[in-house]
Amino acid sequence: MMKQKTFILTVFIGILFIQTVSGQELLKTSYYKGEFVTVCQKEVHTSGEYTSVAITRMIEESHTNPQNLFSWAFKGLGLQGQNNDEMVVVLKSSTFDKKNSIIHGFVDVEVPYVKTFNNVKIDALVKNELLPNGCVNGIADVLHSGFLLKKAKGTVTYIPLKNGNQLMKTETHIRFGWFLDLFISQKRYKSIVEWRVEKFTNNLQKEAEKKSFTAEK
Repeated sequence: MMKQKTFILTVFIGILFIQTVSGQELLKTSYYKGEFVTVCQKEVHTSGEYTSVAITRMIEESHTNPQNLFSWAFKGLGLQGQNNDEMVVVLKSSTFDKKNSIIHGFVDVEVPYVKTFNNVKIDALVKNELLPNGCVNGIADVLHSGFLLKKAKGTVTYIPLKNGNQLMKTETHIRFGWFLDLFISQKRYKSIVEWRVEKFTNNLQKEAEKKSFTAEK
């Protein structure tokens, strides 16, 4: 019986591995003990060089010019007053602690017709790291957000494919604080968070492909 379970588990892991490296695009959310995990994969039709440039630009601008991110990386996410019926987040101000790679910011969070939270203090570790395979991994890890979030961490990286393209992967882990946990059910999560993860990944995908197209001109 134990050998049978081990065999089934091995096959299952193998299938997941094949799906990942074969370039399968997906959008999937799982939920376990109060934590939402969303994975979004998109095939980027360009080299690893231009994909890493897009991720690096996103991280660097979050340090030096976060407002500019709303014109491309965060474009269309219902942020900075962009229209959205579920939730609006507006960045009021931010400073960057270069020594520790930590962003200190204040945001307004509006849940339309329910509640608005003004000047919520958020501290987040935001940085790039180089993976053993040479690919760039962008990390955003919220260290403090008052009572809004118990945990929020996101990563974005890519895997080289055999056809020369890249499989961009965004992964988020979120545990909401008491108020948002009451408001955001598993069903509402899709209309509040999941689509934003996909849109963000699409934005980075377009930026990487645009960089490649511009360079080839």
